[in-house]
Amino acid sequence: MIWRDILQPPPVMVQKNCTLLDAVNAFNRHPSEIVLICDGETPVGYVDSNSLLAQIEHGKDLSAAVSYQVDVLKVPSDHPVEFYHNISVYLGIDADGYVTGFSTNMKARDRINQLKLNQMNRIFNSSGLGIVTTGENFEITFVNETAEKNLGLSGNFLMNRNYKALWAGHEVLDEVLRGKQLVSIESLMNFKRIIGNFSPLFENRKITGIVHIFYLKEQFEEAVKELEFVRNLHEDLKAIYSLSNEQVITVNAEGEIVRIAGTLLKNFWMIDGPEQLLGANIRDFENKGIFQPNIVDLCKRKKQKLTQVQISVHGQKVLSVATPVFHGDKLEQVVVASKDITEINQLKQELERLKKKSDQYKRELDQFMMMSEQKKLIYRSQVMENLLGRVKQIAAADSAVLLYGEFGVGKEVFAQTIHENSGRKNHPFLRINCGAVEESLAELLRSAEKGSIFLDEITELSMKTQAQLLEVLNSGIDVRVIAATNQIIKKRVQENTFSERLFDLLNGIPITIPPLRERAEDIVSLSIHLLQRFNHAFRKDTSFTKEALEVLESYHWPGNVRELQNVIERLIVTTLEDMITGSDVRSILYGDAKLINL
Repeated sequence: MIWRDILQPPPVMVQKNCTLLDAVNAFNRHPSEIVLICDGETPVGYVDSNSLLAQIEHGKDLSAAVSYQVDVLKVPSDHPVEFYHNISVYLGIDADGYVTGFSTNMKARDRINQLKLNQMNRIFNSSGLGIVTTGENFEITFVNETAEKNLGLSGNFLMNRNYKALWAGHEVLDEVLRGKQLVSIESLMNFKRIIGNFSPLFENRKITGIVHIFYLKEQFEEAVKELEFVRNLHEDLKAIYSLSNEQVITVNAEGEIVRIAGTLLKNFWMIDGPEQLLGANIRDFENKGIFQPNIVDLCKRKKQKLTQVQISVHGQKVLSVATPVFHGDKLEQVVVASKDITEINQLKQELERLKKKSDQYKRELDQFMMMSEQKKLIYRSQVMENLLGRVKQIAAADSAVLLYGEFGVGKEVFAQTIHENSGRKNHPFLRINCGAVEESLAELLRSAEKGSIFLDEITELSMKTQAQLLEVLNSGIDVRVIAATNQIIKKRVQENTFSERLFDLLNGIPITIPPLRERAEDIVSLSIHLLQRFNHAFRKDTSFTKEALEVLESYHWPGNVRELQNVIERLIVTTLEDMITGSDVRSILYGDAKLINL
């Protein structure tokens, strides 16, 4: 309760040099318990009517200065009520220091008692319980509204009447006056069946009457039905939780597990049955390292609903949702619903692995589609013209080919070109990424029987897999081998990290594919070709300015054709206009186009 709830309106104020007559006139103009004495705007004391009359009775002249009392205290209006020794008047003030009201010590206490009594009556009347109290001669001293309603009798009729004369079974009331408490006593009053408890009423350890707290029997029966409904609902919920494979536990404020429902996660707790869990403290399991983290303590500290993955000592994963239950501001218990997600997590990891593999396949497909339009190389340079002529020449033979070249130069497109220009073109062409071989090489090679197999990044094979590949190739299988690497493979042979016998078998005809920076004449042709492809894919109609092509052509392309493909795609997606300018290209290639002046 705060001071604002019990203050009276501000009293009339007079200056401290005022006369008795001024004070009398102030009381006459504004009837109040006190007149406030001020020094300017600052209250310094007060005078009440009794003090004023006493001064006049003692013969003081009305023109004499008034005497005033100073046991007055300023209190913030929005602060809780608190009484102080030797203070008779309290002045409420606001944040700016202005007086908002006052109260005398006695009136403040009376007002508080009145408010508490009103609140208690509201609680009694809202509780649905009838309450009757009597004196030691059974005369009724108090009846609440619910008692009047339940009994069908008014308080005016009941007050001061003898309760024994009204109540059937009155003989038990004498036992209550002797100190006995009676529980769940059923009786009849005014044709109303009631059930309630009788207790002695004490004052200074002496029994001075009785208290009867009761409710109608029909209300009691309804409550029993409600309890039965709740019990059945509880059983239904337990069955539902069991079907959902969820475990539900209730933990009290001390950490003790008081209830269990649903499917018990025995392996998570490392127990045999619920009897080992009920009554145990959640912290005991945490201290033994059986699981972590302790979601109950986390929920209690944060005082809010939490979701957490808990992991047991043997790796079982459980998704838990902890919900705090409060009574007022006090946390009484935490309810935790848990579900085993170990298998779900494993499936998720497998899905992630498959997604990565799928993304890899997509990148490889993009590379292939970028480098070849129906297996046709895009070029304009003489060096590529010469190289393609050599490739077509050796394609007719059946020798193994080893393609050398940096990352992104298009080694797979050359392998495809060799296959399409060979006598094996009507049979399978199989590409194997040697950095991600998971299946048996023997089975893969057999699936390309009579066709060609492209072993990309051959140096990524482990020594064990190299031995398997050598054994299969020496077994007489009918397949043409085209291998590729972006490393100096002879150095790997010298370092004993690559099989010399396998190298000799693969290095039948070595071909080196030049990087894009060594055939700059091809950049414009490739850029226009890629722009057309992406325009079609994204349903756009974007073109290059002359400056844009010049910027592309002047770049050194460390990532070769694959990098060019990525840049063209980004330009198509991010350029808002129909024309890709030199500034757009510089922004992609160098970050801030303003810093580059080509």
